Amino acid sequence: MNFNKDYPIAILDTNIVMDVPNILDILKSCNIVIPFMLIEELDNHKKENKGARDFVNNFLALSEKANLSKDGYKLENDCMLYLDIDKNNSYHKDINIDSKKQDVKFIAEAKNLKEKYNDMAVVLLSSDKIMKITASNFEVEVKTLEEFISKYIKENDRNAILDILYNLFEEYSKNRDNVNSKLMYKMIYDISVNSNNIDGLFKLTEKSRYNSEEIYKKIYDICVNTNNVDELFKLAEKSRYNSEEIYKIIF
Repeated sequence: MNFNKDYPIAILDTNIVMDVPNILDILKSCNIVIPFMLIEELDNHKKENKGARDFVNNFLALSEKANLSKDGYKLENDCMLYLDIDKNNSYHKDINIDSKKQDVKFIAEAKNLKEKYNDMAVVLLSSDKIMKITASNFEVEVKTLEEFISKYIKENDRNAILDILYNLFEEYSKNRDNVNSKLMYKMIYDISVNSNNIDGLFKLTEKSRYNSEEIYKKIYDICVNTNNVDELFKLAEKSRYNSEEIYKIIF
């Protein structure tokens, strides 16, 4: 695989893809690996799960443009995309847990790639908490999508990702798609908090009134912890949240 050495390697797990089927359009500045067992799992779920169907259809369209297992494909967002069809990568000599379990196969895939590309960050993207605990025993890093974006994506690209998520949030809200709009809201909130992105949090209050008090409190905490007086002024001007306490701190 001809990876971009300046970028981390992100291995996608099934739950991430089913929750965020347009993940290939969202991620930026990373190498994306699709294990073959992911496609197999999605094929089993595509009848009852729209996310699985949407991702598979998008992936099939990309597979017609290039040999994803041999040459990979450079997406418009500067990500290199690869399909790993080597089933040997779903096994590892040090992992003795029941290999029939799919989550163990994903962990083995990550461990194999980590050993092969030991000068690069290799991260398994999954929202499975049990997988995260299991993977830690084998020194495999598992991150949620939000955690991965916050830690590994550069600031400019992270801001671009947030813009994409804002647009999706608005689109889902207009269509009264509460499930996906809440998912986008949570992703925006978590990424902004994890990266101390105050502008992102302010923008979230403009896009939605949902839980705005919690957002203002988080902005306040970040500003106080980082001694950011300018943003405290902005907070006092934009809302009445704790304004008396803010002015005491400033003056």
